[in-house]
Amino acid sequence: FYTQWSARGGITALGPATGAETAIASQTGLTATGQEFLNGVLYSMTSGAFTGRVFAVTGRIFRLYREQGLHTGSLGLPLSEELNAGGGRIRQTFEGGSVEYTATTDPVVRPVVGSVSLNVSVS
Repeated sequence: FYTQWSARGGITALGPATGAETAIASQTGLTATGQEFLNGVLYSMTSGAFTGRVFAVTGRIFRLYREQGLHTGSLGLPLSEELNAGGGRIRQTFEGGSVEYTATTDPVVRPVVGSVSLNVSVS
């Protein structure tokens, strides 16, 4: 974690650690090792399609993610870094949805769509 913490700005960005590295199992069964810092959290994925990847949750998304219960909340573990979603939107994807914001809007949770049903009637 030290290498990732340093690469992401260390003490000036993520801040000091607020807890030890912890083994985590999400509600969907994914596993990771996580460590929380004053201004963010790092997750090193240990199972699933992203095994070996490290994802950071920082800044405005981290504040909302922490309010939602971090990895134990409905969002679960992160599955991407923050990405430019076009149109000035920033998005980070999680197991249970995504968090999105713009320069002028607060971050909002966009839950995963469980299913879509179409009912076509022919006259």
